[in-house]
Parts: sequence; structure tokens; C-alpha cells
Amino acid sequence: MKLAAVEELERLLEDRNANPARKDRIDREIRRRFERTRAVFILDMAGFSISVQQHGIIHHLAKIHRMRVAVEEVTRRCRGRVVKFEADNAFVTFAGVDAAVKAAVGVNQLVRERNDSAGSEDQIEVAIGIGYGPILLAEDDFFGDEVNLASKLGEDIAGHGEVLLTNAARKALRGGSHEFGPLNMKISGVALRASKLLH
Repeated sequence: MKLAAVEELERLLEDRNANPARKDRIDREIRRRFERTRAVFILDMAGFSISVQQHGIIHHLAKIHRMRVAVEEVTRRCRGRVVKFEADNAFVTFAGVDAAVKAAVGVNQLVRERNDSAGSEDQIEVAIGIGYGPILLAEDDFFGDEVNLASKLGEDIAGHGEVLLTNAARKALRGGSHEFGPLNMKISGVALRASKLLH
């Protein structure tokens, strides 16, 4: 099924803003056309500012390209879909959390393997956050609480090589022999429970 584009969502939101009396009907239409339950995988590369200052933007863009190739390769194997890349971030969806965790492990493994044959200035480090739940999924973007949480985990909290799962993602995990450690934190005054993939 072909996904609707963000422009269609924006048109519906504009209609909602212009016609408050119809907002419930428009909300139902937005959910019908865009809401999907997915695992959300958000990856962030480390060291953007330092890499650019030390080696220049072209060098760092080449590193970003290597990251994107690795993410696309693993995503295909795990039957996910790259929704978009923005700068040194990757935004990917999977049908379930098991596939997202498998992809996270696969990306980290592939990055390590390729780092083994690269010079010190070409090393890539990534951090990954995974969420799960209903999201608004368009052809080239996605939105939702689990998107926000996975983004916070992947971009701000996870360290190099770490994979962090939201509480909802951890509960939705069905199989595998992975071990997790609990993380409890407050972000902007909001309590957030998460799990760290140990192995």
C-alpha cells in the first residue's frame, strides 16, 4: 500500500485549523490515512562538530554516506523501511520491535567491521533509540510520542554503540535472547523509563 505524502497530512491539518467545528471528523480521517503501529528506529552518528572541525565537511559527509549505506543494507535484510535521512541521523520503521532490535545489532556489527579496516579519522560511532506504538506515518516522515521518545534516546541519551528501547518497545519485544538493563531518568521534568540492550 502506497503511503500518503506529508503534503496531504499538512492539507488536512490546515483544514482542521480553518474549521474547528470539523476537527473530530478530520482527526478520524488523519488517523485512517496515516496512523500505523510500527517500531521506530532512530540512529544518530557521534562527533559531528569535532569531525568537521578536524577534517572538514567533505570528510564528514563521506562518513555520513558510509553510515547510510550500512543502515540501508541492514534495513533491507530486516525488512524495514528507511523513511528518511537527515544530516547524520537515520529514521527507519519496522513492523515489530524484534526486527528493529535485530537491525540495531546488525548496524552496530557492520559499523564495527568496517571500522576495523578504516583509519582512526574514518571511524564511525552510532547510537540508536527504538520506540513502538501508533504513529502518523507518511511517505517521507513520521510523527508521534514514540518517535519523540526514540529520538531522545538515540540522539541525546545513548552512548556510542548503545541501543536504548522505550518502555513500550521493551514490552512489545517478543523473542530473542537479548538481555536488557533498566534506565530510569527525567527529561524536561517528565519521567522516562527505558531499557539498554546489554547483548
